[in-house]
Amino acid sequence: MSNGETIPKDINDALEIFKKESKRINDDIFKELISNKKLPPIIYHYTNDIGLRGILETGKLRLTDIFALNDPSELKHGLLPLKKAIDDEINDGHTEGKRIVEWLEVFMNKKLFKKLAFYCICSFSSCEKDLGQWRAYADNGRGFAIGFDRKILEEAFKDDGTSNQIFSTFPVVYDDTSLINAHRNRIKALFRDVPLRREEFSDDKLFSDELMLPLVSDSLSTALYFKHTAYSNEQEYRFLQLHSADPPPILKKRYRNYSLIKYREFDWLNLAPKALKEIIIGPSEDDQQKAHKFAEDCLQAAGIDSVKVIDSDIPYRAL
Repeated sequence: MSNGETIPKDINDALEIFKKESKRINDDIFKELISNKKLPPIIYHYTNDIGLRGILETGKLRLTDIFALNDPSELKHGLLPLKKAIDDEINDGHTEGKRIVEWLEVFMNKKLFKKLAFYCICSFSSCEKDLGQWRAYADNGRGFAIGFDRKILEEAFKDDGTSNQIFSTFPVVYDDTSLINAHRNRIKALFRDVPLRREEFSDDKLFSDELMLPLVSDSLSTALYFKHTAYSNEQEYRFLQLHSADPPPILKKRYRNYSLIKYREFDWLNLAPKALKEIIIGPSEDDQQKAHKFAEDCLQAAGIDSVKVIDSDIPYRAL
């Protein structure tokens, strides 16, 4: 609270109960994801010729700031059910929810996410024969799908040892019902466990720092597990680094379409040199032989051997 005041014990206890329940909701989602017996043995990173050369030459993969992803609607899709869940509570007579909605709108419009943490993602796919990804991420079928051993790469990624960071890997869920239920359960717990009508919550600092920021942080973590069902063909598998906001991490920047995109690097070649298993040449009818030789030359220049270079055998028509 402001002016050095302490939070009353009963309110602090109530907030702790809610935070534990909110965290449990995310923990249950994650446990369900990683308990999946069909986790892919190989995960693929679709890229173009420049991307392939960079990944092999530097030995590093880029983890992009989630607020600079190719499709920003991903986050919007993941967070919209949160507002709907609050609106439902308002309709049930919890008028104090209006203040929560107003706070959320200001937070989202001003893009104040850096107050929470820094989220960086590297995306893979368990499918090496997805036409949409060949077109969107691999130079319209002329690029490459780099195949990594999932287990080896995951172990190296999680064992980075950097402080103030959380590392996790998981398959993305394409199930709107589960997303909606997660947000609904979190908001029901909020209105059940926290005495929002208490006078102390008129204090902006208590309301913002102790209630809203943890709520948005956990809700955003939930959103990152999900994508719209329209993208289910991608079978995405995510590597996530969550960095403390204080102190902020050192982020590099790269150019993309009149923008500077923030990212972190994962030194996969030093940490997991045996993770790279194969490179698949894109299915475009352009010169696959030339692309094949390019991939082999990049491997040789990087000092990497025992990696298969194979041609994609799917029928393909470029756009």
